[in-house]
Amino acid sequence: MTPTGEPAGPMAHPETAYPVEAYDPEGPPPALPPGHGGIAVHVWCPPEARRHTLAPMVGVDGRPATYGFGRALIVVPAGERLVEVQYVEPQRSMMVTVGEGQVVPVEYAASYDAVASGSLGTGPQRPRGRMPLAAALAFTVGIVLLCCYGTVVPFILAGDVPPLALMLAPVVGLAAGGLFLLFWFRRRRR
Repeated sequence: MTPTGEPAGPMAHPETAYPVEAYDPEGPPPALPPGHGGIAVHVWCPPEARRHTLAPMVGVDGRPATYGFGRALIVVPAGERLVEVQYVEPQRSMMVTVGEGQVVPVEYAASYDAVASGSLGTGPQRPRGRMPLAAALAFTVGIVLLCCYGTVVPFILAGDVPPLALMLAPVVGLAAGGLFLLFWFRRRRR
């Protein structure tokens, strides 16, 4: 298994209508039948998202072709082709023009979280969903701080703590949590 969690070899769907072959972009060009071209699919997932990301299915023209993570070449007749990536329901789709003897690269990067859909395109793609995840974590930390604020304040009010300090405590807590998450995500990105 490679560092990005990709298995080796083709990922042909059992119900595929197209020939699916292993594909190495560094290797020699594939031999394609006359009147056909290829869609070189690269489906990957960030390593930190592997534990909650399902393996997507890639379809061409409404029919399943591949599933899982890795690289594969889908041999299709030349012309306009609809490429779709889906889990249970379609997530992303795009039209590609495949010329005779031509290989069109298509990359799908799964998202960091289970809520956002991934990125699909003909060039290198960046995973999506990191900021919604950070916002969800910051929101959760904020709710916890507000709950603590409601239970701790009566004890603090019995002392000589100024009211302004009581009002600023949750704001400072949220800011500190947000900065921690920001630095943590930046450190993980390197």
